[in-house]
Amino acid sequence: MSRDTGGGPARPRQLKRAQVGWPRPLRELKDLLYEAYLAARAPSLDEIAADIAHVDAEDLAVKGTPSRDTIRRCISSPDRPPSQANAVSVAIVLARRAAWDEEDLATRVRDLWTEAGMHTPVGRSIAEYDDRLVLDDLEVHPALAVGTAEDGLGALPAYVRREFDERLDAMVATAADGRSGIAILVGGSSTGKTRACWEAVRSLPDGWRLWHPVEPDRAPALIEQLSQVGPRTVVWLNEAQHYLLNREHGAHVAAGLREVLNDPGRAPVLVLGSIWHRHWDELTAVPSSGPDRYAQARQLVKAKDLPVPGAFTAEELKAVGIAGNGDPRLAEALARAEQGQITQYLAGGPALLERYRTAPDAARTLIEAAMDARRLGHGEELPLALLEAAGPGYLTDLQWDALPDNWQRGAWDHVTDSKACRGARSPLYRRRPRGGSSAYEQPRYHLAHYLEQHGRETRRTSPVPATLWDAFIDFAAREDLTTLAAAAQDRGLMREAALCYVAAVRAGHRRAAWSLAAMLEGGNRIPEALRWYRWCAESGTDEEAHARVAWLADRSGIEVAESVRWLRGRVETNAGTGAQAALEALAYLLEDRRDELNAVLSRHYGVDDATELRELGDRLAYAGDDPYPVDYWDDDELHIGSRMSGPNPFILWVGDPLVHEGRIEEAIRHYQWFSDESAYAMRQAVKLLEQAGRQEEAMVWLRQELTSGNRRARWITAELLARTGHGPEAERLRRYGVEPDGSIAQPWAATPPEQVSLTNVALTASDDD
Repeated sequence: MSRDTGGGPARPRQLKRAQVGWPRPLRELKDLLYEAYLAARAPSLDEIAADIAHVDAEDLAVKGTPSRDTIRRCISSPDRPPSQANAVSVAIVLARRAAWDEEDLATRVRDLWTEAGMHTPVGRSIAEYDDRLVLDDLEVHPALAVGTAEDGLGALPAYVRREFDERLDAMVATAADGRSGIAILVGGSSTGKTRACWEAVRSLPDGWRLWHPVEPDRAPALIEQLSQVGPRTVVWLNEAQHYLLNREHGAHVAAGLREVLNDPGRAPVLVLGSIWHRHWDELTAVPSSGPDRYAQARQLVKAKDLPVPGAFTAEELKAVGIAGNGDPRLAEALARAEQGQITQYLAGGPALLERYRTAPDAARTLIEAAMDARRLGHGEELPLALLEAAGPGYLTDLQWDALPDNWQRGAWDHVTDSKACRGARSPLYRRRPRGGSSAYEQPRYHLAHYLEQHGRETRRTSPVPATLWDAFIDFAAREDLTTLAAAAQDRGLMREAALCYVAAVRAGHRRAAWSLAAMLEGGNRIPEALRWYRWCAESGTDEEAHARVAWLADRSGIEVAESVRWLRGRVETNAGTGAQAALEALAYLLEDRRDELNAVLSRHYGVDDATELRELGDRLAYAGDDPYPVDYWDDDELHIGSRMSGPNPFILWVGDPLVHEGRIEEAIRHYQWFSDESAYAMRQAVKLLEQAGRQEEAMVWLRQELTSGNRRARWITAELLARTGHGPEAERLRRYGVEPDGSIAQPWAATPPEQVSLTNVALTASDDD
């Protein structure tokens, strides 16, 4: 204790300020008490205790009787005062010394003390996790069984460390030292990503918690509870695409995680995620045009990827052999796994493939319907009715006629039997709803990830039967309809796409109406497109629809008078920005009809001067940017559409010299390889095949490309048909697309917007389709 220079009595040492970062109510409580302490001129603990002790017994405002140590902890400790009465007592005597409003201070302390007590951190202690929780909550794949030899073994096989584990351990050690961080493990299905994360975090010291936000939906669950993430928390993002690639919530998720990781008051927080390669590529690719949906997420994960190889190295396989002496599951995986794919074997990959390949016809249809639904964009949870309704389309007439009446029961027994997969996930399985989640009206199934990956690779060019598209309309999750519609459009299935877009609009996703209008416009179906663009404007979906109507009517010369009449009505009946957008569109359309335009402007603005009206009309007609065009595909364009990629230098530098050197087969293969990203490459491949008299081969290849989802193939097929004397078929293909069986569709009409009932539907204006 220091003394002043005059040799007077010792001065009390000033109490330290409590250092609290999280939760916010506790930080505010401690800051408030310390502010009152300083305003009271920093009295000693003895002085505060004496003030409390000498309060009249009838003064009911002070009820606590804290000791000196309790007073010190109320002011300086980072912990919440265990007694509200003691915290309030300290606050009141400080308020009296500082001449503050003691009742107001006492109320604020009570409220913050209560709020701090209710602010419990998310997640559960890592020490609480056993094998059951690791399998269920953390979604680690269960391992295959080995007959009776598994008796006495744990649910998880022995863990064999691999090269990437060192980097992962370093990230975890950094978090244990107090610094926040993030790591995303990138690899294929069943390569050991999730298990590696668990083995790394289980070494964290006592006091660490693990939080896996999944219910009711992953991204909303994370956003809702992110404020409750406290220090020493692992945020578990298994299947990180569900959080970061979520169209509606992804940006919010990424921004929230970045805020948590950069908050020193909440450090350390460790974010661990796993993701497949294709999702990682989508997440980190910078779009060449259009909105950048994943900018926040890309910044979050920049340089934070940790690749997980699909196969064990020779040295790692030796370690598996040593561990296999005590775990027969590892011994069997070492003996039977192909090409070092140990984790895939342990997760039941070969057993799943065998179960699929040997499935009876009825059971196989359910698995293939699930494979196709997932690769086309449906969410993980597949309704039972959807799979059953789609199933018959995967069978021939003979197979269908041979099924017993109760074929569904036997089929479901086959695809949901995990015992036949030796304890690993069955081909289709149900997840038990977690606490607080609502039960679905009907069962929903998950497709085993290994089979999902297998289906994406092997069924890429397999036609999708019409029964699955019909089932999507009736049973698909409403939030997936726009994605499924886009998948149909990519495959030239324009009627199926239109039906999915309309179903999405009925479900409340209004932006699907704009996508439908653009698709119809791209097929030169202008009257139908105009109807839907007008609906977009009238429903408040997009004010740009006014400009789109004017531009499209002017460009095509179709329904110009009707568009003028409609825009006039919009100007007269709307106010604010809606009226302004309609007025600008009308000015654009009436640019050469000044008398009509001036009459509208004079009435709307009260302007009579002709020169002023002309200047006003010019400003309105060119007020905004030209409405961006839909991808048009004209025969005389060198490259298809300004928004589709043309030839990149590599395609030209390699492909064109091959042609000049007469290495035609190599050139064809080169151009076909790049047809996914370049219309030029696809055109060149078709041109070379055509010049060699192999038009039928070109047509078969284009049909395969269209079936796989390369929408360029529809337009280039139409060009080939037109050049070979099939003009009517080419035009029909452009306008109406193809049928699910690959044939050119007959004319069909899109559902007009006036037939789409929106009664009792909560329209979603913000969804980003």
